[in-house]
Amino acid sequence: MLSRFPLRFIRDKFKEPRIRTFLYTPLSKPPGLNLKAQEGWTPQKYLKKIGGDTEEFAEKFESVQEIFDSKRWELKGKGIPPRQRKYILRITEYLRRGVLNFDMLEKRTAAPRKDEDK
Repeated sequence: MLSRFPLRFIRDKFKEPRIRTFLYTPLSKPPGLNLKAQEGWTPQKYLKKIGGDTEEFAEKFESVQEIFDSKRWELKGKGIPPRQRKYILRITEYLRRGVLNFDMLEKRTAAPRKDEDK
């Protein structure tokens, strides 16, 4: 019953859709700490595909591998807000564990939400 919960706890806090994973078993063999970016992926493309309002920070990175190798304090030093910082690290960890892969990100075509101004 949704009427018992305040609306602020139900509404998604991101303007762009984010990846929702309900499957936590690896889809493929997990790369672990050897996670490498595929050819042709730029920081702009990677952050756009993962969503979560992270695309605006693409100019702060030179390569996708730099995103994968970044720690939380390095992202903080680049001026990325906490919510987007945690989201980038979470998706990177999903890629390391094999829950997500680049093929899934490539197929992702989520459009930004239209109901934000309501």
